Amino acid sequence: MPLVSFEGARSKIVEREHHKITDSQSWAKLWLRHVGAEEPNEEYSWFWNSVGVPKIDFDQCVVIAMFAGKAWNSNGFSVQAVDEVGDDLLRLRIQRLTYQTMGPDGGGRRCEPFGIWVLPKTDRTVVLEVNTQGLIGEPPIWTEKARL
Repeated sequence: MPLVSFEGARSKIVEREHHKITDSQSWAKLWLRHVGAEEPNEEYSWFWNSVGVPKIDFDQCVVIAMFAGKAWNSNGFSVQAVDEVGDDLLRLRIQRLTYQTMGPDGGGRRCEPFGIWVLPKTDRTVVLEVNTQGLIGEPPIWTEKARL
């Protein structure tokens, strides 16, 4: 399972994106976009860290990030399983954190769901599979969404 997870319904990244981050400057840029902060014209200052970008030890870890873009009724994504597949793949099985609403026109809530996971460092290709089965009580249907 991930060492640390960030998941939620409100990212400022409004297009569908998937990332494997292996260095601190790429991580800072992604986090700044995610929270809607202005990106610096030069390297991000970890000394000041005015935006509060979480510090990650990239000698020991890698960050996997999934952004769904504009969606409805979701609180983000959680990792259900992390599996090594063969010698070269690391598979993350991801559950959408969805809910139903009622009200005028269905009462749906707009969102920009995301999941960001810190994992032990790996050189393997990371495969993201999302459970696309939508019926309560039925077995999951794992659908590949990205290879990173």
